[in-house]
Amino acid sequence: MYEIHPLANIVAMANEHEQLALTEDIKKNGQREPAVLWKGKIVDGRCRQTACITLGIKLKVKTLDSKLSEEEIAAIVKSLNTRRNLTDMQKAMSAFKEQEANWVTNEEIAKQWGIPLGTYKNARYIGTNRPELVEPLFNGKSIKIFDPDKNREITTNKINTLARIIKKTKEKETVVVDNSEVISYTVDGLLKTEIGKEWYYHTKAVYDSSLDKDTLVYMLLTEMANLKFKELNNG
Repeated sequence: MYEIHPLANIVAMANEHEQLALTEDIKKNGQREPAVLWKGKIVDGRCRQTACITLGIKLKVKTLDSKLSEEEIAAIVKSLNTRRNLTDMQKAMSAFKEQEANWVTNEEIAKQWGIPLGTYKNARYIGTNRPELVEPLFNGKSIKIFDPDKNREITTNKINTLARIIKKTKEKETVVVDNSEVISYTVDGLLKTEIGKEWYYHTKAVYDSSLDKDTLVYMLLTEMANLKFKELNNG
């Protein structure tokens, strides 16, 4: 039995059903792809090793040049696994985990994993704002989450859908200060809320082009703060 190299964890393990299917396939057809070793440890082929152990047969392996760098090995592991049956979410979460461990730009990591930049940015938004979802999504699971647009709970592992829901939910987030509810608006995020957009466009229509965007944002923040203050004091 070979030790598993940490670089193998760039990609997710097979789930229970996938592992059973792989084991059955190797039982019927033999091990068609060798596991890949680097410096005596498995960097690709953890599931094949598990299947061979279960079946009591010898694992076929091939060895990479020990002079290769970790960066080169990581690229090989990604290349081998992007050809396999990973979902877009699994690729994106694999990329996110790698970027967190070994920082490169969004553009670079998206290119390395063959993910559209916009899609990867949404995946990164998910991982940054809901870190507890990274491992389940990395391992191919779907997430139950309340969709405010549909006003019901849905189950999904779609990147753009989850990012939209998390962004929409964060618009409605509140914080509690001294037992008083205070809406946590930000300059960047406020215009993304529906109430913010409504007020913004109403103000723009009233004042036309006499106000620039920065002035409107400042007025909007002030107006919303005043409204919330009145609600708290009248309640």
